[in-house]
Amino acid sequence: MQRDKTELYNNQVQGVPSETQQFYNLGDANSILAIGSNYSQWTINSYLGRINYDFNNKYLLTLTLRRDGSSRFGVNSKYGNFPGVAAGWNLSNEPFLSNIRWIDQLKLRAGWGKVGNQGVAPYQTQGILARTSYAFGDASAFGYRPTAIGNPDLRWESSATANIGLDFSFWKGRLQGSLELYETNTTNLLLSDQLPGSIGFSAVTRNVGHTRNRGIELGFTTVNINAASSFRWTTDVQFTKNKEAIVSLYNGAVDDIGNRWFIGQPLNSFYDYKKDGIWQLGEEEAAQSYNSRVGQIKVHDKNGDGVITGDDRVLIGSDVPDFSAGLTNRISFKNIDLSFFFFGRFGHTIVSGFHQDNNALAGRYQQIKVDYWTPQNPTNEFPQPKSTQEFPVYNTTLIYYDGTFIKLRNVNLGYTLKSGWADKLGMESLRIYASVQQPKIWSEYRTKYNGVDPETSGTEVDSGITPATTVFTFGINAKF
Repeated sequence: MQRDKTELYNNQVQGVPSETQQFYNLGDANSILAIGSNYSQWTINSYLGRINYDFNNKYLLTLTLRRDGSSRFGVNSKYGNFPGVAAGWNLSNEPFLSNIRWIDQLKLRAGWGKVGNQGVAPYQTQGILARTSYAFGDASAFGYRPTAIGNPDLRWESSATANIGLDFSFWKGRLQGSLELYETNTTNLLLSDQLPGSIGFSAVTRNVGHTRNRGIELGFTTVNINAASSFRWTTDVQFTKNKEAIVSLYNGAVDDIGNRWFIGQPLNSFYDYKKDGIWQLGEEEAAQSYNSRVGQIKVHDKNGDGVITGDDRVLIGSDVPDFSAGLTNRISFKNIDLSFFFFGRFGHTIVSGFHQDNNALAGRYQQIKVDYWTPQNPTNEFPQPKSTQEFPVYNTTLIYYDGTFIKLRNVNLGYTLKSGWADKLGMESLRIYASVQQPKIWSEYRTKYNGVDPETSGTEVDSGITPATTVFTFGINAKF
């Protein structure tokens, strides 16, 4: 059981007669500006049961049942039941594989389980009142009005995950790892369902909607060299691919353009006008028909009606990558050890706040080199600067980039002194090492993004303005 209680009191005054009184005698102040207080409490209690079954180390079964109750939900549905089942089959222990010596371990596993989410603020199920002022005859008066609609049927959001995996080890551990396929369906989402403003309320918290995640995860380790000369080289590889999609919302399989939620697309999708390039010399008439001019942004006319309106916005992309991958190499020879780790994300879109705040401006600040359009440089990258215009028309089309990158995340080099040297120094062991974090980023081989750090860019225009930090570390590990 867990309980959280928050009590808040605040007083704001002006003109305390003596500084030493601090807040111990606020009533002596010349003016009492504000007095306020607040209280919030929520409780959750859970029951968990689990049964494990193992037959001859071949067939494995796990059954779980969790029951959670939260005070945040309505009186009709405070509790939710979340079962789970997992099964494993050690194929390598079967007689028909016992004679295959190069197989160390081969285990097939599958599972299904459900978990809950109580991610709403306390009292969302209750009708809430707020103080308001109104006219009472010729004078003003104070009263209370409802500010939120209660929902006594609000219940747990649930995510059900099914997965199937394979764990393996071959050639006495020279190759070992796991492969997993999964699908997660989240239903009864805790969302603010939109309401007509004419009823006096804009939204009510309800269980609506359905999202889905499907993916694959692969990780394995290889022992490339393990020589008698004490030279050893191993490699770790990680690969993940996830496809995220909204299945339904408030009214079923209907897009919510206001929140930029689209059926079949990830939750964070970018919906905006698309830049087709820059209006070039010889396109004066075409540019004028769109109320633009040569050197300015040419916006994609989605429906071809000759007018740019909100209906011409398109899905630019999302922050969900096509896949992510990591590669770690570890090399050791006698007393020397070296490791380096690469990480990359591929095929996602980023919003570059750096370009929103700097390069989209008319060359006003000191900044990175920008490929502006001029009659002598008929580029399709950035519009011609204009002294009478701070931001170009449709400047948001300039901030979307392919966020693909590869980083050399860290490099570590160490040397462990021989035991004889350590003994002379009165130590059990002594290792000297140096490391560098994030020394190199490759982000231009697939994209023209020339910002700060593609990994810090995200879904908002104020992201992408934090530069990558390279950290050098030198140290000694001494054991006495």
